Amino acid sequence: MDEETDPPEQPAAPEQPAPLEQPAALARPEPLERPESPEQSGKPGQPEPPAAGSVVCARCGTTAEGDTVPVTWLSSVEDGRRLHFCEGCARLHIRAIESRLDSLWW
Repeated sequence: MDEETDPPEQPAAPEQPAPLEQPAALARPEPLERPESPEQSGKPGQPEPPAAGSVVCARCGTTAEGDTVPVTWLSSVEDGRRLHFCEGCARLHIRAIESRLDSLWW
């Protein structure tokens, strides 16, 4: 009853993977230049240029004091037109504004 047992075969050593090839360098395209439109003449963080004449709320018709847009008023561009909304209208419709609904849907 003496059976000879063969020792288990050892797995062969794994082959070394081939060295990775470096990808060819990709050329970066030149950045596109955007034409400046009248609605985007200001730069982010810069004060908005003064409005021609008095500034009126597009929602309720309130007229701002002075010739510049008050800091507390909201400015929006819809269909290529710049609209201003007073502080009261902006507060009343803040959820619709943050949802980016056009003012027609408020």
